[in-house]
Amino acid sequence: MDGPGDGSTRVAVAALNRLGSAIWHAILRDARLLWARIPETAADFAARTLKEYLALKPYLDRYDRDLFRQSAMTIDRELIAALGAT
Repeated sequence: MDGPGDGSTRVAVAALNRLGSAIWHAILRDARLLWARIPETAADFAARTLKEYLALKPYLDRYDRDLFRQSAMTIDRELIAALGAT
C-alpha cells in the first residue's frame, strides 16, 4: 500500500507547458522541483505562473462563488420538491 506515512516516496513527472495557470499554480504550491536543466528558466516559469494566476484569481473566485450559488439553488429546489411530495 503506497501513501503518506508508509515510507514510500511518490514522484510525478509532468510537462507543464500545456496546462492552465490555476493548475500550474497548484503544482508549484504543492509540489517540489527536483531537477531543472536550467534553474533560471524554472525560476522565470514560476514567477510568470504566479503573475498569471494572480491576474486570473478574481475571475476564478467569482466562478467558484457563482458555481456554489447555482448548486445551492439546485439543492434547495430539489429539497423543496421532495418535501412537497411527502
